[in-house]
Amino acid sequence: METQKNKDWLIQELQNEVNALKEIMTNQATIIGIKDMIIYRCNEKIGELEAEKQELEHQSKRLFWSFNRSN
Repeated sequence: METQKNKDWLIQELQNEVNALKEIMTNQATIIGIKDMIIYRCNEKIGELEAEKQELEHQSKRLFWSFNRSN
């Protein structure tokens, strides 16, 4: 009888550990998903800023040439 109690207790402990591991894996998956979303948004913003920078550079060159012609 004592052996059955020990087995039941061990089974319960293993189930608790499995449940804890499932929760940890779920949390890690959530963190990875959030990290990937942040990286995607940052790359998106970097692309927008680079395009804006190029447009400003083109505008400054056009402005320079228009001033140069008026002299």
